[in-house]
Amino acid sequence: MEPKIKYAILSLLVITFVVIAVWVLKPNSLHKSGSPANNDNHTDTSNAHSATIATEWLWSKNENRTDSYNDSTRLFPFTSKSVFRALQAVKLDANGNVILDHDALLSLDEALERIYGKLDSESLIVLQQLIKDALPGQAGEQTAKLVGDYYQFLVAKNEFSQINEAMADSNNDMTADSIQANELLYKELQELRKVHLGSGSTNKLFRISDAHAKYMFDSMKLESNQELSVEQKQQMRLEIQEQHISQSINIRDWPVRYQQFKTSKKMILDSELTVEKKKAKLKKLLEATFTIKELEQLAHLGLGRL
Repeated sequence: MEPKIKYAILSLLVITFVVIAVWVLKPNSLHKSGSPANNDNHTDTSNAHSATIATEWLWSKNENRTDSYNDSTRLFPFTSKSVFRALQAVKLDANGNVILDHDALLSLDEALERIYGKLDSESLIVLQQLIKDALPGQAGEQTAKLVGDYYQFLVAKNEFSQINEAMADSNNDMTADSIQANELLYKELQELRKVHLGSGSTNKLFRISDAHAKYMFDSMKLESNQELSVEQKQQMRLEIQEQHISQSINIRDWPVRYQQFKTSKKMILDSELTVEKKKAKLKKLLEATFTIKELEQLAHLGLGRL
């Protein structure tokens, strides 16, 4: 489920384009103890992460925590089980740091999107303590802080949506001006994310969402451009599609690994080897760059074609 931008027309445009493009809408960005893992420049070809919040969650310390709160003081809009279900897919690296990626974003949305309006400072503290109790060490500290930051972002995003709803309503037609206005709204939303989540965390959490949004806006601007020839538009479509592919695949470190693969593939294609040897080398390159599971995920891209 995508994070929902709650203002009328921009949301409608995005959701419509999702059918085609699958768009989804203050931890320090440095990878160090106490900060979520930053893997932008790390090439991990295995991409195998067995550790998740699900595997590290300690039920013995946490199973009845919110139930006891609900029985004795007040009702909270979450339980230990609901929090576990929402966050269980968040991955942890070999050092126990939270990995910030598209899956983490979906988990945050699952945990908070439906309940953030029912939270206050007290219930947020209880939620964060529940997470710390269930996840020992830095994983719990990082996850609790991330949940708190994301909550603050959702509150701010709701206010942003209400303020800008009138502008979105006025940009209903897909003209160059309306596309530009809606793109500006999205850029303002991106800046709002950075205020509450930090630039590094925002870039990792929203990499795929931003790639889909850019693809949407670039495609709409291209289609509304009446000055280009059919051939020019087709060439630009291909460039937009390639740029989208280079950022939008939900595989760890995808932009870096994909670029490295393309560079190595070009060297093979430019060589004077026979076609059969090129195919064999390309097959080895694919197997060395991506796991079997990743190759299944990437099958539709035809990366093994000469």
